[in-house]
Amino acid sequence: WGEHQSGQINGTALQHLETLAGRLDDFLPAATSDGLGRTKGFAENIITELADDSSIPPDLRAHLRQLADQLVWCIDRHDIAGDFELKLAIDRLLITVGETAQQSNEPGRWTRIVNGFVYPFTASAAAQLTGKAILMLTTGSPN
Repeated sequence: WGEHQSGQINGTALQHLETLAGRLDDFLPAATSDGLGRTKGFAENIITELADDSSIPPDLRAHLRQLADQLVWCIDRHDIAGDFELKLAIDRLLITVGETAQQSNEPGRWTRIVNGFVYPFTASAAAQLTGKAILMLTTGSPN
């Protein structure tokens, strides 16, 4: 932004932005490469289980598949999507899996998937919901 034809952004404003960026690093999660691989496996596991559970209503089935595909897209293009979009995709998928567990004739199948999920972010994030916590919020029970 300090280059020629960059709009001549004030140097002091740029320093303030850098300071803000440093502070935000303390609150925004950062995914690890190992975590991305595990998370992709989680999304693929949901897609596999979705094919095997015929008790899920068609509209929920389509929505869950779309969210799983979106998560895989965010992982495959993490350099473009970034950690913020990745976290949103994970959270949306986890909440929808909780809803799926409520509507499925086989809720234990979905509970096992969520209980096996490990958040792919470093511990520096200020507040994170684990898969089990999201399942408890959406279903009202720990199992």
